[in-house]
Amino acid sequence: MKVHIPLEKRVLAALSLLAIVGLLAVGCTATPTEVPATEVPAAEVPPTEPPLPPEPKVLNMSPTFDAKGLSPDMTNFWTKYGAVENLTTLDDDAALAPALALAWERTEDKIWEFELRQGVAFHNGEPFDADVAAFALNRYFGLETASGPLKGAIATAKDDFTLQITTLDHAPFLPHLFMNYTTGIMHPDAFGADGVATEVIGTGPYRVIEWVKDEHATLEKFADYWAGEPRIDTINLLRIPDPHTRATMVRTGELDIAEGIPIADAIDLEGDGNIQVFATPQTRFRVIYLTNSAPPFDDVRVRQAINYAIDRDAMVDYVLEGYGTVAQAPFLDTLPWGNPGIDGYTYDPDKAKQLLAEAGQEQLSFRMMTYSSRAELPLLAQAAQAQLAEIGVTVDLQVTEYSALKKAVSDQDFDALLIARGPLYGGYDPTALYSSDYTTDGSYNWSLYHNGEFDARLAEAQSNDDSAARYAICQELEQDLVDQAVNAFLNYYVGLDAVRSNVSGFKPHTLELGSPMHLLDID
Repeated sequence: MKVHIPLEKRVLAALSLLAIVGLLAVGCTATPTEVPATEVPAAEVPPTEPPLPPEPKVLNMSPTFDAKGLSPDMTNFWTKYGAVENLTTLDDDAALAPALALAWERTEDKIWEFELRQGVAFHNGEPFDADVAAFALNRYFGLETASGPLKGAIATAKDDFTLQITTLDHAPFLPHLFMNYTTGIMHPDAFGADGVATEVIGTGPYRVIEWVKDEHATLEKFADYWAGEPRIDTINLLRIPDPHTRATMVRTGELDIAEGIPIADAIDLEGDGNIQVFATPQTRFRVIYLTNSAPPFDDVRVRQAINYAIDRDAMVDYVLEGYGTVAQAPFLDTLPWGNPGIDGYTYDPDKAKQLLAEAGQEQLSFRMMTYSSRAELPLLAQAAQAQLAEIGVTVDLQVTEYSALKKAVSDQDFDALLIARGPLYGGYDPTALYSSDYTTDGSYNWSLYHNGEFDARLAEAQSNDDSAARYAICQELEQDLVDQAVNAFLNYYVGLDAVRSNVSGFKPHTLELGSPMHLLDID
């Protein structure tokens, strides 16, 4: 039976029940007791160690040649590899560009002024200014080996950063001569009291720490270099005379860069994904120098016979595997003063025999020297020996070191030399090469060529302000050298360098001025 409980009573009962539950809950709650807080040990953190410094960047490189000395006038080594700099340089397009000099102008007939770069330091911490530049240049101007208009010139500091150059002769192309390594600027402290260099103190991105002749040079980055701190810490320039060995050491990773590798090795290395081979057309030429002032080559017919007997195309195609172009004269015709109309020598062994018969030299024999540090030179010499044998000429071929060849030149103990010649080391103007190599008193007149008319015409060109007129005279002089068969020009270079893929920034210059060393990097 359902019992009805009035609403009021139900509400009162519910309230009573809630009160009882609340009392029970209070009764069951323990009185709080203070308990000491338990200390939770902090996680152990190892002491912070400073980050390890990055591994120094070291680049191992083998140049084609070693330095011949410490002074810039003796070798292009220190300018090419970033220790010494010049007033001017040539950019990638072979245009004259600023280096330690920012601008230049001719203020009088024989006076030039150069505005020098400020904020440049030498490797000994001393500042570069007009006084030290004048010291370095005056030392060179007084040397017997000073070239062309620079011989006997005088440099003076007009103010801290204005250098004045006064020449003995009119020299309209003077700034172009200051890109030549011989005019590299070193601090006076680099020279002893006798004027001989005892160390290398330049302004370049790398300073010379050690040089052991015929072994190695160690270069360390110069953090205060004016164009920015170099990226590689140390560069080891290792002297490895055998070019095949240089190529092998790039493959094994013992070298990062090898210059002047043989053609066969270049072809082989092109298939290696870890190596890049740079093939750079160059103005350098290969040539046979003939002793024009001594028998048998004092007879122009004999010199012409040698030229007709040489198959230049076969040399390029088969000896050089296409890495080169035929040369008939010193300069590529693509240069501003080049002569595309040169009338040279075709391969004509019958004509060669005829000339030898006219000269009474049917049984001609002579001694020819070359050197092995450029791998292709002995091969070309052997090819020339074989081609001359076809017209009855006997060649006693001697392959030696470059130093021995230079001694033979000094002693005038040679008949012919097959060498490589850089035509623009003396300055970016044709008159520089003609002056050094073909004038009577030229410092590099290894052909022993003496021609008063040539000397006079060259002097006329050197004094001409009009570049076009000067170049026109030089083109005539170039044809004269060919007509007189002063030398037997063979071919122009394609430089071959092997570089491992972890190296960046390597950029060989067509005029062999060197890669910009401060931009090189290595992973």
